[in-house]
Amino acid sequence: MKKEKGITLIALVVTIVVLIILAGISISVLSGDNGLINQAKRGKEETEISEEKEILTNSLAQAAEKDVYGDITKENLQNVLNKEVGIDKTEVSDSGKELEVLFKNSNRYYTIDKDGKISDVKEIISDKTPGDITKDKNGNELDGSEEHPFEIWCIEDLVAFSNMVNGNGKKFVNGVAVDITSEEYFSQKYIALKIDLDFKSRFSYINSERTDFGDINGNDSDGNQLIIEMTTGTGFAPIGYKSWNFNGTFNGEGHKIKNLYEKNKSDSDVLGLFGMIKDSTIKNLTVTGNINTEGDLTERYTSAGGIVGYGSGKIINCVSDVNINISGYGAAGILGREMRNAEIVNCINLATITNTTESTAGIVGRSEANIKIYNCYNLGDIISTGYQVGGILGFVYNEATVINVYNAGNIPLNGADGRSGIIGSLGWASISGTIKNAYNVGTIVDKKVNWSYGAGSMCGYLYNDSVQLTIENGYYLKNTCSRAVGNKEDSLYGVTQIESIEENSVKELFNSYIEENSDGIDTSEWKKWNFNKDGEPTF
Repeated sequence: MKKEKGITLIALVVTIVVLIILAGISISVLSGDNGLINQAKRGKEETEISEEKEILTNSLAQAAEKDVYGDITKENLQNVLNKEVGIDKTEVSDSGKELEVLFKNSNRYYTIDKDGKISDVKEIISDKTPGDITKDKNGNELDGSEEHPFEIWCIEDLVAFSNMVNGNGKKFVNGVAVDITSEEYFSQKYIALKIDLDFKSRFSYINSERTDFGDINGNDSDGNQLIIEMTTGTGFAPIGYKSWNFNGTFNGEGHKIKNLYEKNKSDSDVLGLFGMIKDSTIKNLTVTGNINTEGDLTERYTSAGGIVGYGSGKIINCVSDVNINISGYGAAGILGREMRNAEIVNCINLATITNTTESTAGIVGRSEANIKIYNCYNLGDIISTGYQVGGILGFVYNEATVINVYNAGNIPLNGADGRSGIIGSLGWASISGTIKNAYNVGTIVDKKVNWSYGAGSMCGYLYNDSVQLTIENGYYLKNTCSRAVGNKEDSLYGVTQIESIEENSVKELFNSYIEENSDGIDTSEWKKWNFNKDGEPTF
């Protein structure tokens, strides 16, 4: 009898253990990341998103029919949506070249481009502490380390970050506006962009109509709504506006900042998402927008870049589609003017760069120390009535190393010396430049060329005989320009003139260099090259 009780007790314990295990498995099956509950939730969301996109597709077609020219206007699209899903169920906003449609019940929105293409679904930003980058979106403290970088979740965060670096304006602490009285350099600190932001989209702000940041755009009579401050007047204040303030690492984490807008406040401004940096790292970022100057700018200090206006450090994996139109001494898609040495890796310029004075290019406008440009390309036209214009690099004042580069931007010869697809000009005495693995397919318009001024596919002008230029594996299309180096004979450099671009040859040359690492340069971060269906290079 005791034995039977013992067996019964053991059986009971085993049964309980089995039930606990089964219960744990059941809970996991139901509530885990891939549990039935979450799967059902995701399935429901996917169905709703599919339905919203279908509603949008049908509404866009109807809205286009209502316009004489087939354009999709904000008013027509809103009227159609009101009929399709009901009044006050959606909201259409105009964000410049795009429309945005919010479905109010789901709190999801979509972007419609000029061709009627619908973006992937986006959710309204949630940030409990806008204007405070030292906290994450849930209000948890961050220390700015590589493991816990300061975070940017909205335009308010980006503006506060700029104010902190520049040492003026406001930031927010526990929701309260605080006056900034000193500059913050962020030395050895990390800042991360956590989401795509669009200065023209109200969905990139927690509150686009807030006025507590005050006057930023130089017009205190416009009401000071933040979205107006960012898109009119002088616009966004560059991060590091008047001194070399930013010394940290900014990681875009593959996100975009769209519709950046800046205009000079004085005649000696440095413009760009980042105005001035010192020994910093900017990486994994795409910026679109417009930068302009106006007035008679007399200071040689003025420069502009889509990513950085002026400075030193490393810029890696960045794309600029920022149209620049300035009068300055250094203008380019990536870095306007370089000082104290810089390294540019895997960077792309897509925009038109226009400058009426000196040193204009797709990647780096003006270099005054030691510049290294690796694995970069330019597709934007480079237009200048001044000196020193290049598809990759405008002017070199010290030493330059340019490897694995490709220029398809056109460069009109409508000014003085130095027009080229790769390097505009090298000067002055006893400096050196190296161009290795370079292709130019952009046209250097050379009507009425005065060769003493210089225009060439690889380099436009060498200022004197002591300037040393080495070119290895340089190629240019026959119809782009009639020589490789403007004021020198091609036979001195062994550059190859080609009839057409063979994409496989370009890829093989560039990618082989990356794999073989024959010069001892660390190419571990360099991206492999490819070409898209339009014949444009891609990473």
